[in-house]
Amino acid sequence: MSTSLRSIRATVLAFVREHDLLPPGPLVVAVSGGTDSVALLLLLSELAPHLGLDLHVAHFDHRLRPRASAADAQFVADLAQSRGATIRIGRADAAPQSEDDARELRYAFLRRAARDVGATLGCGAHLTALRRTRVAAFTLEQAATLDDLANDLRVVPLAVAVA
Repeated sequence: MSTSLRSIRATVLAFVREHDLLPPGPLVVAVSGGTDSVALLLLLSELAPHLGLDLHVAHFDHRLRPRASAADAQFVADLAQSRGATIRIGRADAAPQSEDDARELRYAFLRRAARDVGATLGCGAHLTALRRTRVAAFTLEQAATLDDLANDLRVVPLAVAVA
């Protein structure tokens, strides 16, 4: 591992510990297969033994890209397995009519996945149009960019998202 990767891992680990962000136990990680969520999973899998995390990867197929969705799901499943995480794959019954509908379907799937494994927290990442990765709990209302991570990262307990 390069010095810069070790430095990133050490910095994030220290920050998570200092702010008690990720208590030991099950953690659902939403992974689409894009670079942002893959990077998040890779980092969390490096930190998991140090933090006592039991990672559970959740991948949701919105049925918006029929030809690519099976390949995306297989990629995420293989990645989860290679990192020692369990995998759960969900699929919409039909393609959603709007971005809001897609988000609601995805969040409902993530909440079910979390309940099934006894997780009280979940996280995901999203690369914005500004090319900044946003790291957030499932509700996304309290998301923070990685640029602001040291100053403003809040993880929302899943119980709040479910209520």
